[in-house]
Amino acid sequence: MINILFLASNPEGVVPIKLDEEIRLITQKFRESDYRDVLKLESLWAVRPNDLEQALLVHKPHVVHFSGHGNVQGEIILMDRNRQARPVSAEALRKLFATLKDNIRVVVLNACYSQVQAEAIADVIDCVIGMGEAIEDDAAITFAASFYQAIGFGRSISEAFELGKTELLLEGIPEADAPKLITRPGVDPAAVFLVGRTQVTFDLSTLAELLEKSGRAETSDRRALCDEIGINPNNLPFLSSGSNHAFAVQLVHYLYDIGGSGMLIPLCDKMAKILEGPNADKLATIRDQLR
Repeated sequence: MINILFLASNPEGVVPIKLDEEIRLITQKFRESDYRDVLKLESLWAVRPNDLEQALLVHKPHVVHFSGHGNVQGEIILMDRNRQARPVSAEALRKLFATLKDNIRVVVLNACYSQVQAEAIADVIDCVIGMGEAIEDDAAITFAASFYQAIGFGRSISEAFELGKTELLLEGIPEADAPKLITRPGVDPAAVFLVGRTQVTFDLSTLAELLEKSGRAETSDRRALCDEIGINPNNLPFLSSGSNHAFAVQLVHYLYDIGGSGMLIPLCDKMAKILEGPNADKLATIRDQLR
């Protein structure tokens, strides 16, 4: 399961923004996507600075999305206990993510002037999106909805980012140059996929379907399967995914991401001992393509 943590803060004394509309559209895009079963969107509202550590520790997100205000000094704006604006510096956020990066691969700062924050966080997180200038509410919402729609269909971070900017152009919104994608040194965003990979020479979705049909994706059998194919089950954040389908999809893509086709061959060998008839024929075709 891929966890996306949506952090929202809309303190008093600043222009209200449509945070509820943003998360509504993101939720809708996920529900309509191919990988809806493995995407979990959680939200935290009226965020204060001291909420951040606990949120990362509790939710263990793969994506952290902040929606709110930013100032010209490059600080994001949270709130204090009196709901008044409380700025947070780039250095404070960098240190937070350096310590609690864990599963986090992507951070999105959907706030004005947040490029400064994004550049600092990219020292420790693979892909970070910030805004290089002020951005209107509708532009921020449009970009986010399109970005996450692409993620939900298995596109790379680079593709999702470009599609978000393209949507702004299609809608005639002038802030198409505001979003900036910054990456950690050595990271290629075109190679970063959260839930899938495109342009492969074999059918990963069919392989995941066959894994589910083999029964090896059952909760009771997952640890044994991992041990048999040579991976540590404790390294899998999706080991306890609720459905067999969600686990099968995640495992297949995880194996391909860490070792390409070579990591999938042992999995196919285990499944070949179980599947029969047309399913065995499908698996044989995939095994031939892998070798």
